Amino acid sequence: MKSSDMFPSNYFNTDDVRAGELRVTIESISQEEMRDESRKWILRFAGETKGLVMKPVLQDQLDVLFGDETEDWIGKEIILYFDPTVMYGNKRTGSIRIKSASARRAAPARSAPGPAQAARNQATAQRHYDERNPPSHERAPMDDDLNDFVP
Repeated sequence: MKSSDMFPSNYFNTDDVRAGELRVTIESISQEEMRDESRKWILRFAGETKGLVMKPVLQDQLDVLFGDETEDWIGKEIILYFDPTVMYGNKRTGSIRIKSASARRAAPARSAPGPAQAARNQATAQRHYDERNPPSHERAPMDDDLNDFVP
């Protein structure tokens, strides 16, 4: 059992998305009272029990994706992911970030070339290499300005 399972949270945290992205559909946005009696804006998602505590950076990301009218966010599909480059003070902590789900369309599958196509590709690559860019086995001379003595 993981220690985080001892005290489950009502809100997504970095551990929830560290292992992989999470595709969700925005169901609502509302203010909720936190344990410390403060009120924060929370995104809720269809089919999920956890919400996402909004931060200014997340709001900016949603504004860019869907505009600044929060009613327009409802029903939109997004991806929650872990960004390890986020800093908190002078420490790299990582954080949850948002991106558009529509930008993640799967590329069409490409089949491997058959033997005839592979041979043509190899011949074309070889011809291109021989005629336009012959191999050079000599190293380019270094510029003398680059080997100055530095005390």
